[in-house]
Amino acid sequence: MSKIKTIFSAVGILAATSFSASAVHAADNPIVWRMHTPHTEGRMVYGMEKDWADMVMAGTNNRIKVQMYPGGALGFKDADILGAMKNGLVETSYVYGGYYSRDEPALGMILAQMVFNSREEFLKTMPAAFEQYGKLYADWGIQLASLWPTLTCNVATMGKEPYPSLKSLQGKKIRVWEAQQVDTLKQLGVSAVVIPQNDLYLAMKTGVVDGAVHFPEALKELSLHEDAKYFSLMQPAPVAQGIGISKKALQSLPVDLQKAVQEASAKHREKWLSKTQECQSEKEDIEWATGKGVKKIPDFSAEDRQRISDVAVKVWRARAARVGGKAVEYQQIMEKELMKVRAGS
Repeated sequence: MSKIKTIFSAVGILAATSFSASAVHAADNPIVWRMHTPHTEGRMVYGMEKDWADMVMAGTNNRIKVQMYPGGALGFKDADILGAMKNGLVETSYVYGGYYSRDEPALGMILAQMVFNSREEFLKTMPAAFEQYGKLYADWGIQLASLWPTLTCNVATMGKEPYPSLKSLQGKKIRVWEAQQVDTLKQLGVSAVVIPQNDLYLAMKTGVVDGAVHFPEALKELSLHEDAKYFSLMQPAPVAQGIGISKKALQSLPVDLQKAVQEASAKHREKWLSKTQECQSEKEDIEWATGKGVKKIPDFSAEDRQRISDVAVKVWRARAARVGGKAVEYQQIMEKELMKVRAGS
């Protein structure tokens, strides 16, 4: 072998060795991303969030480590997450548009609560919702990484007394989780109050509320079966949950890692969209609850569901008009999408 070939061979070996050592070093000293979630480790949605974290770590060959902080352990309140991510105070977080009406009320206009009459309607609007959420989160310096419908297909009323109709709710104080629900039920003669899910167990236990509107899984995961003796499926659950990444954190990565994170996020989104077509987990939650002695009573009637939807659409428009600006724009985009679905187009 000539001296020149020997030199190039040595350089090649040195470069390969250096690259290999660098890769090992990157895996041993990963970039750590903190992830805020309000959910505790026992919650079903926590497993979906952890799945994203695992997919990102695998997709980057562990060059990024996503460290999850369940139950809000980082100390952020849900309402403060937009600002925290925009300012790079946390790298990634569970996101749900309904939590951020104080800072970005237009987010609450995309998938408004109580406007849908069927699970199918909701699922068919998801692509448009992902696009519109992405635009709004981008205004806050957040990359919407994944978005999926809840695996639970319905929301239910639950309480010590049976609440299978709008009439049965009148004169009671009912827990909900969004202002859209408060305003809609108020127009229907029902007193509702927003209580965070982490405070719901105590509110039910102490009688602060008479009943609650929540997913059937809450009977198990929030231990509401201890006080709720009845539950009734009220209407479809139009809740899309997601994961956001601070653009400051994402853009600080090398280009190859940015691409890997985005590819892992797309795979996560596709995976969980495909898992939400059936209501198997809800069926299991209902079976568990009835096994614990919570009685499933008749669902809300088609007439009650239609009344709720009709009023909710009016409330949706009115809330957007009060906020003005882009809230009106996003509300109109999504209402048009819903009406297209209803028209079968």
